[in-house]
Amino acid sequence: MDVFDFLTTGSNQVRLVMTDSYGAQATRTVTITVESFLLEWNLGNTEKNIGDLVVYVTPTGSGSKVLHLFVDGTEYETRTVTTSGRRIDFTIPLSVGAHTISVYGTMTLSGVTLTSETLTAEIAEVSETSGTTVIAARLVESEFDQYTTLAIPYRVVNPTMNPASVDFLVNDQVIATETVDQAEHLWSYRATESGTLKLGIRCGSAAWSKTVTVNDLSAEISEVTDNLALKVDPNKITDLDAFNFNGATIKVSNNFDNHNGGLQTDADGNRCIKIMKGDRMTINYNLFGTDARINGRDMKFIYKIENASDFDGEAIKCKNGNIGLVISANGAKMTTEQTSIDLPTCEGYKTELELNIEPDSENKIMMFWEQGTPSRAVVYASNDNFKQTNPVASQLDQIHVM
Repeated sequence: MDVFDFLTTGSNQVRLVMTDSYGAQATRTVTITVESFLLEWNLGNTEKNIGDLVVYVTPTGSGSKVLHLFVDGTEYETRTVTTSGRRIDFTIPLSVGAHTISVYGTMTLSGVTLTSETLTAEIAEVSETSGTTVIAARLVESEFDQYTTLAIPYRVVNPTMNPASVDFLVNDQVIATETVDQAEHLWSYRATESGTLKLGIRCGSAAWSKTVTVNDLSAEISEVTDNLALKVDPNKITDLDAFNFNGATIKVSNNFDNHNGGLQTDADGNRCIKIMKGDRMTINYNLFGTDARINGRDMKFIYKIENASDFDGEAIKCKNGNIGLVISANGAKMTTEQTSIDLPTCEGYKTELELNIEPDSENKIMMFWEQGTPSRAVVYASNDNFKQTNPVASQLDQIHVM
């Protein structure tokens, strides 16, 4: 039994009661002192700074502590302190550009040395008189597993233009362009290919890059692309208006809110297409332009609907007459000429919804899958019809498309 799971910081008394095979007992009491050593500071992942950088470090813990401050990988200053919970100030003159600041501490108590975690921040040092653009980004790890989503905090400071246009590059190829202000933002990228990967952020002549290794997974989990007719992947879209997949394009409504909506990064660091209330995005692809009975059909939607004012409002729709699919905040419903199937869903949660239609040469089953689990199924008639008389495009309103 590991008693350390039950200990708290400070002095703890642990009583051991031992019983032999004859029932005789012996008791021993052990005093265990638990000490913690923590560092806190005033910096985040990235910071904009003008002039000397002032760093406040607050160590917490008993005993004598030694703080080690590094600038761009080189130890800048060492400070010995005995106080706990009191702020220690460091002043660092920096040249214009991107700099890495880190600090860690060691504490010796009763002959035992404890080492704190290392705190690291990326600083965009700018000057009021210089027009130099600076990019500060933080990606500590250099090795990842395949299909990991990398979340990279970054800050772009362009003294002459705010907001500024920023390019995101993978292996020196631009995969996305965004207009960002000087606050901290998050770039998320899902590494689907194994091997060496070079990630980059560029704004004018300023650039940041880092090369990482993506480890191949032993299990084969790559997506099935046989007979793939349409895929909308926000990670690979740089401009909604320029999207084209096998001839399918995207059109947004007039006065579309590209500041709060459009290509965005959600709270989990995932790249998504966000459609604000009152806006609309249309994909000119006909999901039901042909009869799915012949060869079957499979379609998957990864989305989230939140802050819905009408839970029955149509967030995703491809329906003409009685035939088609409608997804709302509360559920999804597919109707054919003779059959319907519906599935309750929940507003405010990321949903992975799949509709599978088997051909009439097999089981004549129409099935909803939610989060990879079969959820609702129905058998359709052999003379049913899935083809819309006047095929329509797919429309999306007030939704996050992942």
